[in-house]
Amino acid sequence: MASRKHLVAVNRQIVASGLSERGEHAALVDLARNLARRMDSAGEGDPPISVVNAYQSAVGRLTRVAAAQGSAKPRRATGDESVREQPPNKLEAFMRRWRVRPEDRARPRSEEDRASVERADAEV
Repeated sequence: MASRKHLVAVNRQIVASGLSERGEHAALVDLARNLARRMDSAGEGDPPISVVNAYQSAVGRLTRVAAAQGSAKPRRATGDESVREQPPNKLEAFMRRWRVRPEDRARPRSEEDRASVERADAEV
């Protein structure tokens, strides 16, 4: 049996990005799958360079379309509603980038900071 590694990889990318459900990208999805099948049918031999180039182009287009769509996959439903993952705001992105621990995010770092927070709370 011939290897199916390219087809499996393309299908994973399509499912992960949520493109399989979108009708407007059906032609691109079909093209990528057909090119993956042609890559796999070459077996141990080298596929023609034109097929390799077309396959790489199609995979790149799938990636760009998925990024442009903002393919946030829905999380598991909690009860009856389904929840979509929200993109992080700028502060959250900063905290993730600099790996600030959750327990350090809301806690003042020194006694002076604690005193200033208490004064601000007392004024309000």
